[in-house]
Amino acid sequence: MQKTKILLDKFSLSLKTLEDAILESQKKENKEKFEYFRDSVIQRFEYTAEIAWKTLKLALEEIEWIECNSPKSCFKDWFSNWYISNLKIYYSIIESRNSTSHNYEEWNSTVLYDNILTYIKYLKELYEQISAKSNW
Repeated sequence: MQKTKILLDKFSLSLKTLEDAILESQKKENKEKFEYFRDSVIQRFEYTAEIAWKTLKLALEEIEWIECNSPKSCFKDWFSNWYISNLKIYYSIIESRNSTSHNYEEWNSTVLYDNILTYIKYLKELYEQISAKSNW
């Protein structure tokens, strides 16, 4: 359980930095530098999504004795145990995370940024669920 605790702490910190970047991107005085802040949000989303699924993987192994080898299989297993109600949104999070390394078009960045504003709620929900199940 120690490994899960360490990753859970990293997950918490990454959520905080993602939230901070979102707040900065939405400030009125930062509108002329929006692209800079948008890109920061996307970068922070990348590592938050990565830490999220890796934390989930360890939690499943330690709490439920379930081994999963990919982000989608981990979310499916978490869903199968009734911890999340909207599996499609978590699949979308993973697909968006995977698309960030191939995201070179301006419109893609704008769409991804808008999606991240929705995803943050579900990433926080996942953090809270893992934290509660781990009893920390």
